[in-house]
This record gives sequence, structure tokens and C-alpha cells, in this order.
Amino acid sequence: MCRGIFLLFSLFSARMMLLRAFRVTFVVLVFSVLVSSNEDDIRQFFTDILRCLEGIQRGVNCEMMHGELHYHCQTLSRFLFVVRSAEDLDIIRDMEALNEFLNVIVGSYDRRQRTEADNPHMLMPPTVMTGQQGRPQYSISRPQIQHLLSLGMNWQSIATCLGMSSRTLYRHRQLLGIQPLTYTTMSNEDLNIVVRDILQSTTNAGERYVHGSLRARGIHIQRWRVRISLQEIDPIGRSFRRRRTIRRRIYSVSGPNMLWHIDGNHKLVRWRMVFHGCVDGFSRAIIYLACLNNNRATSVLELFMEGIQAFGMPSRIRCDHGMENTAVARFTLYNRGLNSVITGRSVHNQRIERLWAELNRVVSFHFSNIFQFIEEHNVLDSLNELHLFCLHYIYLPRIQRAATEFQNQWNHHSLSTQGGQTPLQLWQRGIIMTGIGLNDSRNTDSASGIDRPFPDLQTNNNVVVPLLNIEVDETTMNRLRQRFDPFEDDGNQGIDLFCNILNFLQRQS
Repeated sequence: MCRGIFLLFSLFSARMMLLRAFRVTFVVLVFSVLVSSNEDDIRQFFTDILRCLEGIQRGVNCEMMHGELHYHCQTLSRFLFVVRSAEDLDIIRDMEALNEFLNVIVGSYDRRQRTEADNPHMLMPPTVMTGQQGRPQYSISRPQIQHLLSLGMNWQSIATCLGMSSRTLYRHRQLLGIQPLTYTTMSNEDLNIVVRDILQSTTNAGERYVHGSLRARGIHIQRWRVRISLQEIDPIGRSFRRRRTIRRRIYSVSGPNMLWHIDGNHKLVRWRMVFHGCVDGFSRAIIYLACLNNNRATSVLELFMEGIQAFGMPSRIRCDHGMENTAVARFTLYNRGLNSVITGRSVHNQRIERLWAELNRVVSFHFSNIFQFIEEHNVLDSLNELHLFCLHYIYLPRIQRAATEFQNQWNHHSLSTQGGQTPLQLWQRGIIMTGIGLNDSRNTDSASGIDRPFPDLQTNNNVVVPLLNIEVDETTMNRLRQRFDPFEDDGNQGIDLFCNILNFLQRQS
């Protein structure tokens, strides 16, 4: 605030000094043997300085005006060297004060440019001209601040993201009536109930994932409370998780939506279930994650289109040579150009492979253990179409619920390598920093057009997941939906419910 007032005072003082120096400069310079110029040139010089100052005050072409003012300051310094030979001390003081004020303006702008260069996450918000004296007013709406709050950002992070000081943000909060951040009031018993509900879907979720899941539900709780709750509910699992360590590798993407990693996970393919996922390479945010009963390219394209609706169109994608990726590859090539699809071995698709490791640990292994258990006890026959139909009816919705819970946990959990920021926070900051909107349609291959012929997509990697070869009439399906809820808690991980549905369909046939 004080720096802004001082800079504004410098602008007005400089203009007053110009008017006073205008009267005497030419007289002094005429009698100087070191300067060869005329009155019109000198008058035009000071007029240009006034024009630069007025342009800076109005905020018009500030970069160009500051550049011209910097050049005028150098010229004025040479004028000052000449004026010091005069006997009139008032003239010397006026010229020195004018030179000092102009240097303050130029120096302040240079420091501001260096600050913005050192902080790439800063973006100056839009301004509105109020017609009053002073700087233009920032134009920030209540939904903008609330959106950043919903991502879990604190006030300092929001101020940095918007390119303003925390005091300026505080004044806008006061004007918009936004209340300070507070933790959710919740008893330990209620917190344990919510944590148990989270662990039912994602059994092996740790402290950060559970905390991220609470954030996704709008529950803001201290980390130490989550830690104590997990210690009470799952002490053995917490001890096992603490024994695992992660070997970090360096990976870099220039910005959000620059590269998406897509792949399929076949840990449950034995029971004709396939995970399809996509991760933003820059922020690690999960774009989509779903468990389907097929591995068709059209299904993957539908998920990809849903991801575009939520996050925008990526510049490039990274995938393997699987047939399920061909429709997405053609769509991306059509919209982004020939260099927009990167293919290679699935194990080298680092971002999505890292996600699969966590998904398998938190979600897939839990359900695969259940399926193997009921197979070992001769309850499930994975070669029987009716058995698989019942398995899909009960567990596909449960797996999708667990996958959605895991996606919320992942997108809202803090990353230790990114200063505690979450993937969604990284994605939002990256969008602001790069200025790429959700509907950005820039082509990564500027030399290519839609009319350019695209190469044939050749692949020999085709994992076929056959559809269930069973038909259930509509009447039976309606009775099935009325009698059996896939999410019903039978106290036995859905196994009793599976047996009841199997007996029901066998009697119907």
C-alpha cells in the first residue's frame, strides 16, 4: 500500500517538476557549449516524458511506456550533467528531483517485473476503471474465490494464485462477505463413522487418501484427527502401510492438458472387468476412472469425451498399442495433428502406471481377494455365464463406487513433492499460469490440417473381453432390481447377496 502511494505521489510530483523545469532548461542549455540543440527538440523531449507518465497512470501500453521512460531517464541524466554548470541552485534542485522521481517509477516497474518472473504462479487479475484517482480496481467475484477454496487452498495460496497481496485479498473478502476458513465441527464418533465408510470402499487407503476423501466430501478436518481415527479403526493396516516406501523418479510436463496418459488395467479381467483411466501428466489429476465389463474402443472414447467436458481437450496423449485406444487416437489426431499421439510400451507410461499401482493396492486387490475366496469355496464359477452375470450385478456398482471414491481421494490428497498441493490445485494453478482455457482448440502441429492423410493405426495388442452370453428378460430384471440392491450391506462383503441372486435366477429359469 505504502509503495503504491509513494509511486502515485512520484507521478504527480514529476509532472509538477516538469512544468517548473520547462521554463529554465532551454535558457541554461542555450548558454552551454556542451549541447547543440534547439528549443523545439527540448520541448518535445519533456512533452514525451509527460505522455509516458500519463500513459502509465491510465494503464495503457505500460511495458512500452516504461521502456520509453527508461530511455528518457538516461537522456535526462545527461541534461542534468549540463545543468549542474549553472549558478541557479533552484534549477539544479528541480532537475535532480525530477530525475530522482523518474528513476523511482522506472525502478519500481523493473522490480515488479522481476517479482513476476520469479513467481510463475502469479497472474494479475482483471481490472476495472472506476474513473477515480489511483490504480484500477481488481475485478474478483465471489464464485472465483469460493472455487479456489473448494480445492483446499489457503488464503496465502489464493492470493499468490491471483497475483495480489494477502491484505488486498482480505479487503475483497470483506467486501464479498466471505467468512474465514474454519474446520468442520464434528465429534470423534461421527468422524470415525465417515472414515469407516471410506475404508469400506477403499480398504487400504492411508492417511493422505482418507484426508483427500474428506476434502472431496466438503469435510475439513485436521490431519492429526484423521491420523488418530485411523489408529483407532485400522491399527494393523496403518502399521503395514508405514513399512512401505516409494522410490521417486523425475518426471516433467510443461503444463496442464499438455499430455494425458491413458491406459487399461486388467487385474480383474479374469472376471471380465476392466479398469479404464486417464491422468494429466502435469498435475497427476485423474481425468476419468471407470470399471467396465468390456474393453471396446468406443467405451474408452466415451470416457475420454467425458474427461474433455470436465477438463478440456489435451494437446497430446500417451498410450500403448492396445486396440481399445484406437478410437481415442483417431479423435486426437483429427483434432490436434500428427504429433499429438505418443505410443509405446505400457510399462513406460509412467504417470498412469503409478496410478495403477495405487489403484491395485487400494481397490483391485480387495475385490480380487473376495472373488478368489468364493471361487476357492466353489461358490463362484468364473466360466459360468450366469455366475458372472450375478457377480457383475453385485460387484460392478461396488467397484465403480470404490473407484470414484479413490478418484476423489487421489485428486484431493496432498503431494509431498509439490509443497502439499493437491493434483486439482496443481491443475488449476497450471491453467491460470499458462492461460489455456477448457475449450482451447490450439493445434500442436501448426503445419498440419484436417485434410492431411493420417497413417493407419497398426497394433497387434488386442485384449478381448467377451460380453456375457446370457439373456434375462425385462420382467425378471425388474423383479431383480426390486428385490436386490447391489449396495445392500449383508455383513459378508456381498457374498451372501451374490448367493441369493444366483438362487433367485436359477429358480426363474
